[in-house]
Amino acid sequence: MFVWLGKAVTENALAVLIAWVVACAALLWAAPSFDSRASHGEFNFLPEDQPSRQAIDLYRRAFLVDSPGEVVLANDATPVDALSDGASNEEAAAGAIGEAAAKGAGSGDAADAEDAGDDAAGDEDRPGSVQQDPLGSNIVLLLRRATPLRDGDRDFLSETLIPEIRRIAEVVPSDGEAASDTGSGPQIRSIWTYQDDKLGPLLVSTDKKAMMVVVELDSEFMDRSNAPLLSRLEELVENVSDLRNYPTGLDLKISGSATVGRDMLVAEKEGSSRTELFTLILVIGLLSIMYRAPVLALIPLVTVAVAVLVTLRLLAALTDAGFIGVFAGLDVFVRVVMYGAGVDYALFILARYREELDLGRDYPEALATAVGKIGPALATSAGTSIVGIGMMCFAAFGKFRQSGFGISFGLLIVLIAALTFTPAVLRLFERYAFWPRIRTETVPLPGSWSASRSPWQRLLSGRTLRGVRERYKLRDFWRKTARRISERPGWWLTVSVVAMLPFVVVAVRNFDHLSYGLLSDLPSTEPSVVGAKAIQEHFPAGVAGPTTVLIYDPKLADERALDVSADLTDALTQQKAALRIADVRSQKQPLGTSQQARDYLASLDEGSSRLFNRKLIVRKQLAIQAKKLYLASSEELEDQVLRLDLVFNADPFDRGSIDLLDDAEQTLRAALPEGLRESAEIVMIGPTASIRDLKTVTDGDRTLICTLVTIAVYLVIVLLLRRPRICLFLIASVVLSYLATVGMTYAAFSFWMPETFAGLDWKVPIFLFTLLIALGEDYNILLMARIVEEQEEFGPQGGVTEALAKTGSIISSCGIIMAGTFASLLFGTLTSMLQMGFALTIGVLLDTFLVRPVIVPAWLTLLHDWQLTGGWKETLARVLGGAELVRPTEQERAAVMLTQPEPEVAGV
Repeated sequence: MFVWLGKAVTENALAVLIAWVVACAALLWAAPSFDSRASHGEFNFLPEDQPSRQAIDLYRRAFLVDSPGEVVLANDATPVDALSDGASNEEAAAGAIGEAAAKGAGSGDAADAEDAGDDAAGDEDRPGSVQQDPLGSNIVLLLRRATPLRDGDRDFLSETLIPEIRRIAEVVPSDGEAASDTGSGPQIRSIWTYQDDKLGPLLVSTDKKAMMVVVELDSEFMDRSNAPLLSRLEELVENVSDLRNYPTGLDLKISGSATVGRDMLVAEKEGSSRTELFTLILVIGLLSIMYRAPVLALIPLVTVAVAVLVTLRLLAALTDAGFIGVFAGLDVFVRVVMYGAGVDYALFILARYREELDLGRDYPEALATAVGKIGPALATSAGTSIVGIGMMCFAAFGKFRQSGFGISFGLLIVLIAALTFTPAVLRLFERYAFWPRIRTETVPLPGSWSASRSPWQRLLSGRTLRGVRERYKLRDFWRKTARRISERPGWWLTVSVVAMLPFVVVAVRNFDHLSYGLLSDLPSTEPSVVGAKAIQEHFPAGVAGPTTVLIYDPKLADERALDVSADLTDALTQQKAALRIADVRSQKQPLGTSQQARDYLASLDEGSSRLFNRKLIVRKQLAIQAKKLYLASSEELEDQVLRLDLVFNADPFDRGSIDLLDDAEQTLRAALPEGLRESAEIVMIGPTASIRDLKTVTDGDRTLICTLVTIAVYLVIVLLLRRPRICLFLIASVVLSYLATVGMTYAAFSFWMPETFAGLDWKVPIFLFTLLIALGEDYNILLMARIVEEQEEFGPQGGVTEALAKTGSIISSCGIIMAGTFASLLFGTLTSMLQMGFALTIGVLLDTFLVRPVIVPAWLTLLHDWQLTGGWKETLARVLGGAELVRPTEQERAAVMLTQPEPEVAGV
């Protein structure tokens, strides 16, 4: 098949190139761009049956979310200085800074809740004042100073800053430039400040040095339409000192879930652009150094660039048709893997092409022969990678499935391009592909060189011969290396394994120390990260992601919901220290359980008769809002779903927070009445709840994918080599290098960033395993395929030496190229990309310069000794002592003789 393919491409090179050009033009014209079809977010890729996803669905059905309406601003009531110990914040979007405060509040006792209805009905249905869509997002502005806030700070907020925010909110949706890119922009549901009677006390810190302004949006936290509004608000924050009545010493920061989402999108886009740029720079530089022939260096790059364009456009078209899905950032992985593997495929064709030219064949024959001989090995190598990475399609987590298909599809396209596009270009360029070392004629075998017919031709031929001599020097280096390893294989194998063992131990001990945070993934200088840290200096750490608890049971309607709410609130309050809970908000305690909240409620019962009526109305409004906020009001689930909001002192993205969530759930179930204890369904919304599901799903995926990838790759190479024991060792060697790579990555980043290192990003281990096992075996397959070929002539041991000598240079070059492409990820901005780039680079280099040239040949030599001696004891003695226990046979002596260096070409 590949012999026929080589001849067909060689004879129809121009037609092949035209076909590729037409395909690219058609896709650019008809197919959408990848970015326009990519989905964003993290937790929305979880399976629908996960508790956090079910909780969101239950919330939607139980608490009817208000439609976006006019901007709702806090009322103009007299500022209240009674302060809370923290701020509730409903989980605004999967993982990020959540809301600074809960959407409403409620009554402090049952009597108020029952008597307040008619007096405050006019405010009951105010848009945005009842509850918030958990898929919405927010922008949080923090105003703070080193000393307690002053009256002038509050005046500046209400008289200057809020009007500016409202003006920006009215302008952005109609901004022509913004609308052209992102549509009409997000709708602001409400703006909450310290002035609101119900929520105001919760927006001022306990130390009275900071207060928050919460701008609630109806859009998801990674919605691109948030960008124009955020840009205007950030510009406002940067130039706040220019505003009228700005108080000296007042500091203004910006954060919030929408800010985090925007920063993630920007970082992903910048990382993608940088990765693509530095991939090209690194690959061009490495190829130029290796080949010193610009055209020859550009051919692999052009091949891969064409394949990448076709792949990304086809993936977008398939997504547009509804067959698959793609996520933002997948194009980075597809592009990097395609460049690494595709350049390797092209280089193997170039190497075999040059080898055939050195044997005296003309250009068309050498090219067709090269494709015919290298094609099966490339197809098998790529097939191993495609099958291995394709096993990710069986994962439950959506991003893993999409990665499995997208990367495998890209490898298939780049393989086709390498076998067709690369030979076609080489056929058209012929001798000029080697410029400035242009060949004037083919170079025959050493010892049969004939002089050129002119001085100019002799000069050009001399350059070509110097290239041949350099290649033979490299071949001699790898041959000597193979001989040294064959002389003491046990020593080389033992030293190599022992050198990796410390890092393997580090990997095993910290294998589950993973980070799931979005803030920890962003650079510390990003506005959202700076703002989040500033908020956490004045409010509980749980402000970054509170937990909403939903308790569902049809029998709840038969119970007194307010009493159940009170029992649950009391149970959690009693366990505050053990559960590390900062505050609990419920129908019974809508403003929380802190002393400041109780003092504020008590203050509503005090004062002059003139103020008494207003304060009584406020308490009645709180009662109405509390019932609508914390007890289901929909027709379908009326009074059957009870809600609580928990604010933890612990970082919601910390692994320990998952255990706190489990403990809180057990406490809640134990506090339920007996009639509800067994039948009630308890689900949670919030970043920690989503992280718990993410960990559960990805832990299962990691076990499943690692198993499937290992089995699939093993079966493929067994079908190729027909040597199960050798194939098992090849898999084991790459797994060993994987564990060593994980350990090195963990050690490097814990040393590099000791203060911010929260563990490896949760995506790194599974992507690293899949790519290293699938791609790392490529080099072993190519080496083993050449060993099988050379053993027919040089015997078992001589075949190993000769195969390593002939493939050492090209495989090492390909390894450096692939490591270079993965190293381009180090130029990204996200911590996860930095870790991925470092790990993949180290893993490929280990496979290239330790596993393939040292460990595999050493083990094959020991295996051969075992087979000669008939037992493992003699082999083990050789491993420990390095002694030769078996005298070589005559056949082995002959094989060794055949592996002597070839005579140099006369006159070179």
